[in-house]
Amino acid sequence: MTNTRKGAKTQRLSIRVGGTLTWIIFTLLSALGGSLFTLPAFAQQRTTEESANSSGRQFEDKVFGRRASSTKPNIITIITDDQGWADIGYNNPKVYTPNLDALAAESAVCTRHYSMPQCTPTRIAAFTGRYPGRFGNAGLSASNEPAFPHGTLNLATFLKANGYKTYLSGKWHMGVAEAHGPHHHGFDSSYGSFAGAVGYYDHRYRQRYPEHEITWHRDGKIIEGYENGVHVTDLVSDEAIRIIKKHAKTSNDQKISEQDPADDGAKTRSSGETERNEIDSRQAAPQGGDRGGASMQASSPFFLYLAYHAPHTPLDERGEFVDTPTQLDPDNPKRWLNEDKISWFNDPMGIIQSEQDPEKRLYLAVLHHLDDGIGRVLKALDESGQRDNTLILFTSDNGPQVNWPGNAYPDDLKLTDFNPPHPFRGSKCHAYEGGVRVPGLVHWRGKIPARKVDSPVHVVDWMKTIGGFIGIEPEAPEGQPAIDGQNNSALYLTKADPPTRLIYQLWGKPGQRWALILDKWKIVHYGKKEPRQTDWELYDLNQDPKESKNLAQKYPDKIIQLHQLFLTERAKDRKTKSNL
Repeated sequence: MTNTRKGAKTQRLSIRVGGTLTWIIFTLLSALGGSLFTLPAFAQQRTTEESANSSGRQFEDKVFGRRASSTKPNIITIITDDQGWADIGYNNPKVYTPNLDALAAESAVCTRHYSMPQCTPTRIAAFTGRYPGRFGNAGLSASNEPAFPHGTLNLATFLKANGYKTYLSGKWHMGVAEAHGPHHHGFDSSYGSFAGAVGYYDHRYRQRYPEHEITWHRDGKIIEGYENGVHVTDLVSDEAIRIIKKHAKTSNDQKISEQDPADDGAKTRSSGETERNEIDSRQAAPQGGDRGGASMQASSPFFLYLAYHAPHTPLDERGEFVDTPTQLDPDNPKRWLNEDKISWFNDPMGIIQSEQDPEKRLYLAVLHHLDDGIGRVLKALDESGQRDNTLILFTSDNGPQVNWPGNAYPDDLKLTDFNPPHPFRGSKCHAYEGGVRVPGLVHWRGKIPARKVDSPVHVVDWMKTIGGFIGIEPEAPEGQPAIDGQNNSALYLTKADPPTRLIYQLWGKPGQRWALILDKWKIVHYGKKEPRQTDWELYDLNQDPKESKNLAQKYPDKIIQLHQLFLTERAKDRKTKSNL
């Protein structure tokens, strides 16, 4: 069934140029097809107004000057699953992630990048620009329930309304029923799992949820056979590469047509592009069905929501021995069966093999494989000539898992203390730093200078920050929760001083772990009842990032201030069981 929106949509953009405010009214013609999706009636979307200082002017020059002379950037958001702060090479030399490390070397690396304490809440924050409690209690921890109503403004609908082709590859987990899948929330094409973590090779969800176990789909339709036998990281990466190459091919075809209508399709002549027939040879659909999607105009940039399942359990790296689940060698219980022959256990620097603990070694192998997949995606951008015009945002959904009981999936290993050591208190599902301070970076080659950003930022900022980069501020339609995030584009582009930052954390249904950060100060409380002013722990994150010294008694006035801010944020939450 196709729902097509006909006619013209008029939007008003407010653009600041040379210190004056110029109103530009333009008509955006959009014909949306191929999915059960009705575009929300976005109220006026305007460009972000920066303060009239030198940083703001530099920001405007960079963004609007670029938009005047070129197309909007492609946008890729990458979310990995359970990758803690120390589970990446640029934070820990005992982890082998050369591609992510190379990306970080060209990026703004956020040393205080925050997620929510668990997967579904983080995905809601990243995708909608709102804290998950704004929609109800169903998304305050990992959940199979619908995360937000149909028509909610999100990254896909926002960018689709502004000329982008929109894609998802990987994990959704914001409503696992088909009726609440990504194809109903603004994506032109979606591929991967409706549900959360899946078996790495059979791509099925947890056995105790038989109604959700079969989850591997393309555009809402279950793929026959679930593409069984191919590692999930490879499938998700391959889909991303297909999208990148398809956009490059469409652009190249138009260039060829403009240069010579009689061109028979030999080689494109643009630097960094591959032969057209080589690209064509990789467009074949797998057994899962059509890999087509909506036709694309060369002028349309793409938005790719790339959500990996790794390194979430069940950890499984079989290499070429696909029919042999990962297991310890019965003749040598300190080694995995076929470990010497599986490339993911054997990096060229010997980092993984230097780890004596086999469970940690398995986790490092999963990270190696994940890094390779991301590296192949970056290589596709380079080879197709699209890297310089692609904005990339990367993070993880929460801190490390640490321990896993096993038996949730077929071939699911019990694992104990399998993550590399990390310097913070807490882990996944915790409101302490170890559960919510995660790797994060923003990359736009030639635009964003490579450096460390020590200001606190949160994944909830992604929507407004992306809007800042393309010069259009997203605004929630009437009746929807206001957007919580802040626009950090000037911070990344010009090293502008950020405003004092408030970050709100809540985990559990309706709430079990509570936290609020204001610049260097953080309050934390664990308990099912709403926190009282006297319940809070207080930490100075600049002096004590490990949260080892509770300063609540020493600074009672700070507790009073932060508690009042918490009450303001908590009042914005919708305290209902359902998010619909």
